[in-house]
Amino acid sequence: MVDPQPAGGDILVYAKVHDPEARVRVRQLLDDLPGERVNGSLYEVFTADWDEGLWEEEVERMRGLIDPATDTLIFWQVADGKLVRTCLAGRFA
Repeated sequence: MVDPQPAGGDILVYAKVHDPEARVRVRQLLDDLPGERVNGSLYEVFTADWDEGLWEEEVERMRGLIDPATDTLIFWQVADGKLVRTCLAGRFA
């Protein structure tokens, strides 16, 4: 069995972008945020010490890069002791 490891961030981001240019831009945006890339589509972002509203600004930047008809962009974060999913594009949107 694999040993569990603590997450590197407090928001989990799944991004699947079909357009190659947009994919590079979304990956660069996510790579520039504090946290770590788990694989090509999954990121852990650390926002615990951010000022209010900064995460929403990053979300709007990502929203401007994706095509909701073909891409998937989902965030999970814990809020009030519950795991909350936000889907900007994809199956749950």
